[in-house]
Amino acid sequence: MSIKSKFAVAGLLAAASLAGCAATGDDYVVGVRPALVEHPVLGPLTIKEQDLLGPDADLNGVRDEIDKSLRQTFADAEALRRGEAYALQVTKAMLSGASGRTPTAADLNAYSNDRSCLSAVKADVPDFVYAQTTRTRSRADAMQIWAETVDSLLPTDSITCASEVVPST
Repeated sequence: MSIKSKFAVAGLLAAASLAGCAATGDDYVVGVRPALVEHPVLGPLTIKEQDLLGPDADLNGVRDEIDKSLRQTFADAEALRRGEAYALQVTKAMLSGASGRTPTAADLNAYSNDRSCLSAVKADVPDFVYAQTTRTRSRADAMQIWAETVDSLLPTDSITCASEVVPST
């Protein structure tokens, strides 16, 4: 067999072995992050937004260390749910500020409602969650942009929470 024939056979074998390796969307190059990732709770996130979100192993839209702090703060399941709900709203607001998206009225109502309902459980926890979520310069800057955008738009109506929780001391 000639050298030319050997290269042809080698090329056909390589092509045949790669034919079953069609891109599935899960393929990636090591060290290269996809420009857009679909988060199950937050929707599509850019690389910048992924960096702002940080570690979120359970994919609930809340940073892992905040999840841990909330679990340590609240033994009651309803209070924990309220803490997680507000932490998610802070995350959404931060990402909105980072991307320049204008929040909808529904977004603003959800943020205000979840903050008020968490305050009803323990008054200082919303400030703690906010501070934990925005503790780096880039997160604080993103949240500041969001706050300046919505400052006069946040609802001030009274809030009714889904169920009552005995305030913790």
